[in-house]
Amino acid sequence: MTISPNVVVQIYDPSRGYREWLASQIYTGPDGTGVYVPNVDDKVWDWEQGTFRVTAVDPSTYLSTLSKWVPPSTQGAVNTNDILLGSGPGTISESYRLYIDTSVQPHTLCIDSRLRAYGQDLSYAKVFRGYDAGVNGEVISSYYDQGNTLLGENIPLETVVMPDSQNVAVKTMMTGYTTAQLMDNEPCVVVFYSDSGQARSINVLLAKNTAFIRTTDASLKYITGIHLESPSLSEADDRLIEYPENTTLESLTLFGVVTYSNGETKKMPIDGNKFSLFGRDAFVASHQGQRIPLGLNYKLSSNEVNYIANSGLSKTINEPYFATTTAVNGAYTIKIFAYPLWVDAINGYRMEYFMANLDRQQIYRVTPYIEYGSDSPVFNPTLYGVSQNLTIALDLSNVNGTFPKHRHVQIIQVSLLARGDEATSQRWTVAFTPDQSPVYGQNAEAKVSFSNVNFWNMTIDAGANSKEEWLRKLFYSTQPLYNTGIEAEAPEPNFFRLVVGTWSVEQAISQWSAEFVVPSGLLNEGSLVYLEFFRRTQSTDLQLGISGLRYTQV
Repeated sequence: MTISPNVVVQIYDPSRGYREWLASQIYTGPDGTGVYVPNVDDKVWDWEQGTFRVTAVDPSTYLSTLSKWVPPSTQGAVNTNDILLGSGPGTISESYRLYIDTSVQPHTLCIDSRLRAYGQDLSYAKVFRGYDAGVNGEVISSYYDQGNTLLGENIPLETVVMPDSQNVAVKTMMTGYTTAQLMDNEPCVVVFYSDSGQARSINVLLAKNTAFIRTTDASLKYITGIHLESPSLSEADDRLIEYPENTTLESLTLFGVVTYSNGETKKMPIDGNKFSLFGRDAFVASHQGQRIPLGLNYKLSSNEVNYIANSGLSKTINEPYFATTTAVNGAYTIKIFAYPLWVDAINGYRMEYFMANLDRQQIYRVTPYIEYGSDSPVFNPTLYGVSQNLTIALDLSNVNGTFPKHRHVQIIQVSLLARGDEATSQRWTVAFTPDQSPVYGQNAEAKVSFSNVNFWNMTIDAGANSKEEWLRKLFYSTQPLYNTGIEAEAPEPNFFRLVVGTWSVEQAISQWSAEFVVPSGLLNEGSLVYLEFFRRTQSTDLQLGISGLRYTQV
């Protein structure tokens, strides 16, 4: 085959990678000097006109379309000289930052490690929001001790370590705390003070949130395992869930826990999003002894690392568990009784709490162990005429070491109607469930009258005309516990114990309207007298409930 000398043979390779060409090498037609056909996005250099970019190639004519390439604007950008020499034009102080970590509570607050103060008598620092460090300035710094006790807004200073010399005058601020939510680059002022409280150094810093900055060991953190956490786990086998007979599965407290290589753990609900418990939907706790397999499943996020995940389209971790049906454990069925106790005109009332469970072996005073829910207000002792909706919680293991670690949550409504020392029969009411009717506390009084110097006469009939009405007012209106599987309501008590301060007496329920002689001087007006209701059998006493009555002198 003979090729004519005036025929140009184009060299075209669409699969060729990126190349750079001289303009004279590019094919521009039969009359041109080049024979190479570039690909799209190749670079073409011309010594006279500069750099061009190939934007299109016609596969039929092999002609290229070139467009002039202009470098993007570098106005305001950091160039290599800036990176090498520092922060660019201006003083070094313009690059100082105030670092805030909002991923912890309270937020940690640190100043730039390059910022130092000079003076042997310097003692502490304050951080102000904005540029105002005067009397009206907003102080955002705070300092806590190791017990999380707030010590104030002054953050102590510490001397800077200098290996080659002894330092007594160069200091910097210790790590402090703040509850302020600062935006990135929001200005703040750090003021250093002497021992006598005089301002010695004022510095302007820009806030920088560090919660999303990668830590030095972030690449080493990976998941080492998952497990189930629940008070229903068997004490003998931590992979066996014990479901009480006739208990709905959704009513049990179940959490999934992820463990990381650095020792951290994260607890999450088993709601089908990250954690799932496969197999429990088909499980009905109908009779004792049945046993089925379950699977705890955890779905990994895209940024989570582990060495134990199952392969597949979605990364997951599975752990086997089992479920079995057990007899009803009365220790998990809890009832908290709550009654306002009058203190004085200044402090108002305080709440007294008691706990009973379906075992009915004992009634516990649990006032020191009661906590309020995170979304619940605390009890206001002097808020009169307003219903207070309180969410209270109790960890059973705090009450008695023999109880399992189980957190009981209950909602009560307390209404303070009058001061405890006022002459009225309606001073407070308590509802143990929302919209309870009737509420407890109406005419719930223990009336005492003078007998002699040493003894008083007391009646606890609460204005009732019969034993049945008396029990409805003082016992059943507290909503005592009962076993819904075998009982229509709480058993009727046949005895009660009257407790007045340190004195108590047991009586048959038939003595509900009797007049009792009690020692004088045990209680003050508005204090509480307690009635402990129980049912006495041949073998034991079943503790059913406790009621609080206002101590009223007539």
